[in-house]
Parts: sequence; C-alpha cells; structure tokens
Amino acid sequence: MSLVISVRDHRTHEADPLLGVVDLPLGRIFSSRSQLVKSFPLLGGIGYGWVRLCLIFRSVYLRLPPPLAGWNTGTLEIMPRASASEGLPQGLAQCRLVFRTLYGKHKMFPDSDAPREWSWKRRDRPLCLAVCKRYASCLLIQFRKYSLGPDTTAAFAVLWLKDITDDDETEVDVLVRKGDLKRAVKSADTEGEHVGTLKLRVKFWPGLSGYHQHIAAANKNMADVMQALEAAEDAKAMGDYYSETSDSSDSSDDGDDDYDDTKRNNADQDDGKRGLTDELKEYKRNRKDMHRRHRGLMQFRTARQVAWMGHKMEEKTHELGDSLKSKLKHHGRASETQKIETEV
Repeated sequence: MSLVISVRDHRTHEADPLLGVVDLPLGRIFSSRSQLVKSFPLLGGIGYGWVRLCLIFRSVYLRLPPPLAGWNTGTLEIMPRASASEGLPQGLAQCRLVFRTLYGKHKMFPDSDAPREWSWKRRDRPLCLAVCKRYASCLLIQFRKYSLGPDTTAAFAVLWLKDITDDDETEVDVLVRKGDLKRAVKSADTEGEHVGTLKLRVKFWPGLSGYHQHIAAANKNMADVMQALEAAEDAKAMGDYYSETSDSSDSSDDGDDDYDDTKRNNADQDDGKRGLTDELKEYKRNRKDMHRRHRGLMQFRTARQVAWMGHKMEEKTHELGDSLKSKLKHHGRASETQKIETEV
C-alpha cells in the first residue's frame, strides 16, 4: 500500500496546477521503524523541490468481518455469464439484463443456446462497473422487457455491495422479485413477490481504475485524485526515489530531464519518418501528461484559463441538473401527499 501526497499551486482563474507528488511505499518505510523524518522530491508535476515529512505509525487492533474491512471505492467485476433458477417464469427468461451502479451500466442478452442464461457480447472478458460509495450502494439488476412504448422493468434483483469481500471471486444467488423497485433500492426493502433466483460470479477490486475516468469529468475532487495518481505513475517510471541511503540534498531536476529525454527518444524511434499524422497521434497519447506539466498547448496562460472556464461551466451544468431533479422530485412527493386521505 502506498500513500500519495500531492502539492498544488493555488492560481486565480486556473485549475490549480500540480507542483508534484510524493509516492510513499508504507510497507517499506515502516518495515524496520515506526517513525521517519525525511525529505522527498516532488515529481510528476510542473514544479521542482523537496518536501519534508514526518511519518509516525501507530497500530490499532481491530477485528471486522472480511466484507466490512474492504474499500469504499473500487471496481465491480461481473463474469460475462449469468443463469437463473428453474422456477423463473419464461417471460422473464426472454428479457435482457441491465446491470447498474450509480456510475455506469452494462447489459446481458438471453443466450439462444441455453435457456434461462444470459451472456455479454464479449464472452472472453467480464463486465466492469465503477463504484465510489460501496457501503451505501448496490448493484441493481433489471429484467427489461421490450414494448411498443418505453421499455418496462418486468422484475429486478438487488445485490448490496457491502456483502462482498475484496479481491475474492464469489458466486452469489440474488433473489429476483416483482414489486416496488424504488422502495427496494432506497430502503433495502425485501418486500415483493419472489419469482426466482439469479446466479452470478462477481469480484470487487479495491481502489481506483480506468473505469473511474468518466466520473472525473463531473467531479473535481475525483479529477484531482486521478491526476495525482497519474503523476505518481510517472514518478515511479523515473525510478525508485525512496532509498534508505538517499541523501536529501540530491536534486530531482536531473531525474525529470532524464525522464523527458527517454519519452522523446521512444517517440522518435521511427527511422526519422514522421509525418503530421504520426505527430498528431503522439500528441493525443501524451496530451494528458503534457497538460499536467503545462507543456504543449497548456504552456500558454490563455489556454489554461479557457480550460478552467470550460470546467466551471460543466460543474454549473451538473449542479443545475441536480437542482432541477431534486425540485421535480420534491413536487412529485408533495402531489402524492395531497392524495392521502386522513381521519380526524
């Protein structure tokens, strides 16, 4: 396990640029001591320098069931095949399955070769869904039925992610029910007509992954975390700067220059035959890294301010949408309340 510390420069009308990160391998640092005071270089950002840290480890004895000792953020992996019990109605066996979390969805379709079984279009790899609030959310499985108008949910199944152990591929049996879908999801209610069982194999991978990238577009905190992790990966590519014998007076400038030279050399290994198309492809591959270091287009302040304005507009759009949804939802509940008859 590593601790990543990021240092940012506060700038007006710009996305606060990342000066650099420090990636600390806690297992190595505290392998022979419980306290450390040391200077570490800032790498992976636009700045240079060192940050002096004092680290203290204090152990805590805590015994929790394995499912409760997991991470709150991770990636849910669903094997590409699902099957239902024999008692599932034939009408539901012909529905498609829609797997939903708060941040994404995937679909499975009925298998023509096997009754009461479903498969994903890519049978050689699992479905992966991002999860950010694991202990307060669920995997919702909808049996969606085609109709002339909007498609309807003929039945549903709910798997609460708090019941899954990290890094452990598990076969789960989820009850398929008919009833009030919204009530079941919001209040963990188990009411409803039990019509069968759905069998899945799932695995929860702790930590952030590439499946969380789309969340960063609407969440600044997530965007900052993803950027810091990318910088930490670059820092690891420069070499292992944590060493028991390293001297805090060493400069980190040389390591950064060597890293940039290596990337340029790798990019130029085309026997000198590089056209405009190759340069555009290389720019797209390295765009995020260049922008984080304020190189390429982002070396100009105007471009950084335009990017900041665009991000602010996206945030306001999402806030306006959430506000509108909450108001409509509030009015809907108020109208339902007016219909309730009371006795005096």
